[in-house]
Amino acid sequence: MIAPVVMILAGIVGADGGTDAGTDAGASAVAGYDYLRTQTGVDSGVYLAWATRNIGYKIGANGSDDMAPASAQQAIRDSFASWSKERISACTSELTFTDLGTNPSPVLNGTDRVNNIFWVESGWTSNAGHSASAIALTTNSFYASSGEIIDSDMEFNGQYFTFTIVDGGCSGVKQDVLNTAPHEIGHVIGLAHP
Repeated sequence: MIAPVVMILAGIVGADGGTDAGTDAGASAVAGYDYLRTQTGVDSGVYLAWATRNIGYKIGANGSDDMAPASAQQAIRDSFASWSKERISACTSELTFTDLGTNPSPVLNGTDRVNNIFWVESGWTSNAGHSASAIALTTNSFYASSGEIIDSDMEFNGQYFTFTIVDGGCSGVKQDVLNTAPHEIGHVIGLAHP
């Protein structure tokens, strides 16, 4: 069996101008579209994609220290719903997402084929080795030869950022889950930064 490649695709970087801990070196524009698809390597011509059009995910049971777990979990569900074919258009998105419940002990593991979404409240830089300025990161595991994504884990930096849910307006210094999560879901489905 061929071992999958694990790649931190991208992250949202805080306003302090820190360096993005992710990489979009394999990003490639597709003429006529307002998005970039991630390639398995620079100019490889092999793009990341799921073999299935229904992607399941599990949300960390503890949610964020900044809000009730149920609120954090619902914000993640709402963010996935914003990418689904029912919300975008059946003509432009064939994707559906299935909430597989909560995970009491989610971990970043690119080979377990469990798409975990969770907050890291301590050890963001020391244990995970991430940049303190990254608000969130998505790590995809895929086969380099085909680009097939087999696992995607999303981490929110709860150690250095405070999260909230904002229904319109600004949140000041807090990070809006309903803004951050949809961005990261774009990486889950194989999209890159321009």
